[in-house]
Amino acid sequence: MKKLILVLAVSLLAACGGGSGVEGAYIEPMIGSFTFKSNGKVDMIGMGTYDENKNKVVKEASYKAEGNKITIFVDGKELVLMRDNDGSLNLGNAKFLKQ
Repeated sequence: MKKLILVLAVSLLAACGGGSGVEGAYIEPMIGSFTFKSNGKVDMIGMGTYDENKNKVVKEASYKAEGNKITIFVDGKELVLMRDNDGSLNLGNAKFLKQ
């Protein structure tokens, strides 16, 4: 019986996605991109992530998703994105489209 309950619970989590639902890559071509991972980490490209030669670099940060609000914690600051009904992420004037 315990095995059956465990199998059902795992199946239910797999069917529901088991994560925040924000995982994946989002791009705004003029600004940069976010790639959200299921482990609570996000890779950021652009948005001030440049080296001394002005080349874009990948910066890893952590994030928390609560409903439609995604908060990225980077360099002691918080960056808040809102998930729109179409699945894109909104950062004020910029809209990042899921790839």
